Amino acid sequence: MGQVNAKGTKAMIYAARAGAKMICYAADATDEVIDEVLNAGAILCPELTIIYTFTCFTQPTDPYYDRIAYGQGE
Repeated sequence: MGQVNAKGTKAMIYAARAGAKMICYAADATDEVIDEVLNAGAILCPELTIIYTFTCFTQPTDPYYDRIAYGQGE
């Protein structure tokens, strides 16, 4: 398996376990994700602009606003 676009910790873990060689959009990788990726021999390619975009442009009317504004993760 080649490149996988994975957003969220579960998606990244599943991608690593499935044999992905590169996991993209991995901006919110946790220690568990990094361990799985290392064990699988894969590489992470984080999309760090996602964090900037969410923090700068998320509006109170967006369904995920509370989770981002108050640091509640996924």
